[in-house]
Amino acid sequence: MPDTRQKCMSTVLFRVRNLPAVLYKALGGFATNKVNLTRIESYMIEGQFENTQFLIDAAAHCQDPAFELALEELAHFATETTVLGCYPAHPHREVARRGAQSTAQRDAVSV
Repeated sequence: MPDTRQKCMSTVLFRVRNLPAVLYKALGGFATNKVNLTRIESYMIEGQFENTQFLIDAAAHCQDPAFELALEELAHFATETTVLGCYPAHPHREVARRGAQSTAQRDAVSV
């Protein structure tokens, strides 16, 4: 497992309950705890919409307190949750983040 001080990504697989707006509610904990999701994929289980699982990538170490809180909130809406792994983020993610911040700052000044 990578050092907790290192920029990391974590991958989670989860199944949701069959409830209205369950994906919105399930992912709300990540927004509340300021954990950035970089990928989300959905898969139907046995071809039925009632049984859906999701794969997400989060820009966080799996032992980060904010990530752990987000998983606690996810558990209220998920029937199964598995953290598949935690791994160092590629250095290009930091370069892209800094570039996006400078573009946002430039755009805010020009408004």
